[in-house]
Amino acid sequence: MEGAVDMKSIAEPDPGEPGTSSRSASRAARKAAPARTLARYSPEVLRELPEERYLRVDVNGCLAGSLLAIPDAPRELAAGWAYMHGFFDHPDELNHVSVSGDRASIMVESGEDLDRRRLEAVGWLESPPLASREPSNSEPFCIESAQLMDLIAATWQTFKRDGGAEGYLHAAAASAGEVQCVARDRTMDMAVAKILGWAVLADELPRMPVMLVRGIVGRKVVEAAASVGVSLIVTSAIPTADAFRAAMGLSLSIVGIAMSKSMGLLVDSGHIVENRLA
Repeated sequence: MEGAVDMKSIAEPDPGEPGTSSRSASRAARKAAPARTLARYSPEVLRELPEERYLRVDVNGCLAGSLLAIPDAPRELAAGWAYMHGFFDHPDELNHVSVSGDRASIMVESGEDLDRRRLEAVGWLESPPLASREPSNSEPFCIESAQLMDLIAATWQTFKRDGGAEGYLHAAAASAGEVQCVARDRTMDMAVAKILGWAVLADELPRMPVMLVRGIVGRKVVEAAASVGVSLIVTSAIPTADAFRAAMGLSLSIVGIAMSKSMGLLVDSGHIVENRLA
């Protein structure tokens, strides 16, 4: 959006040369400092603001959760959220997903204890690590550090153009050379759920060895990402301690504090290699 509020602080007054009064120095400093601005928007700006709605998710006819999210991809959101919370372990176990208004209905055939998964999803029970899930992409994945930096810079620019500057939080699935899918929402977890839903609803699970996100990465994201073939998670922030431990157990690498020209390798599972000489 144009006209963002300029929050730059006014510089401290210069004490001035000897013999100059502090009041004169203060006036001179205020005159030289950039003026603060306040952009005033008309009610017409409402047309540009995102909606947020609750999406009720039913699994096999029973309420499993109610998700507050931006309703731009409700089918993918419902499927990805259910997958992230362990209601099914493989896309073949997902029989049907339908959305009507603010309600999503999912039918699964899985060996999971769905009643327990419902309690875990709302936080009434602690969910155990899901490290037993088999990754869908068994081929080893490696990327050169320079190529990864190019991918990060391009993805961050995509996020920025897609509303990142206004506060949307994004997730993206990528191969070594290009971004395959981008999702955005109020929270990073909801954006990741949309990416996972896109993956599991595809006719074949796409090869998406890299996931790039804005925000702190939790254990659920690491486990679900690994199970759809992700080998490397890149975040502009950091992982939680549980996410760190889960990544080590799943042989998944995590790059954190990633910017356009710098990054930190937090969990090294051998997926990033130094640039090879031509």
